[in-house]
Amino acid sequence: MHIYCEKPIYYKKFNYQHIRNLIKKNKIVFHNGYQLRNDTKIRYIQRKLENLKIKSFQVSVGHNFNKWRKAGIHKKSYFSDTKKGGGVIFELIHEINLINLLFGKIKKISTIKSNSEKFNCEDVAVSIIETKNKILGSLYQDMLSNVLFRYIKIVTNKCFFKIDIANNLIIEDNKIKKFDNKNNQVDLLRKNILLFKNRINKKDYSLDDYNTAIFDLDTCIKMHNSK
Repeated sequence: MHIYCEKPIYYKKFNYQHIRNLIKKNKIVFHNGYQLRNDTKIRYIQRKLENLKIKSFQVSVGHNFNKWRKAGIHKKSYFSDTKKGGGVIFELIHEINLINLLFGKIKKISTIKSNSEKFNCEDVAVSIIETKNKILGSLYQDMLSNVLFRYIKIVTNKCFFKIDIANNLIIEDNKIKKFDNKNNQVDLLRKNILLFKNRINKKDYSLDDYNTAIFDLDTCIKMHNSK
């Protein structure tokens, strides 16, 4: 069966290499649910960064998960238990994926986190990062913020960018570029599912998405295990 993986694969007893071999052997299309990669602001900034030297970046994301999850957060929910793949680090893996996409794969990461008194997981995590492209950056993740925010700040040799995903705009130095409203979660999810269907129709059995999922997951596990 073809696989659309909305959340990162996470279970301690999984044999990831065995699963990879099964996907390859049975010609399965494995597609990641990283719909933020299809956001027009991310596509726009990728083109902008092609001829620039990136000096540093700052990625921040936060929201109150009690509002994000319509059913609220409770101790039996997978997203409130790191053993089930929940917690702020695993839940907000999209930011890890965007860092790897925009700045080169993460080479080193050091994380300080706070453990929730109410749930069996981390609720806030702050990380310092160095990528394989020798770019330094930081990542802030918060699952109990009173205000929704999701943005990426980038310092280059020529200009400064702020990609404000939550408010659908990009600030380039002092110029503000607004984007249309076709970047909400439902639209991006629909767009990504269509890409998944196209891969099935084209019989695209590339393992790139699976390899990406495992690399991102390994990074999150390192963050979770940081002391």
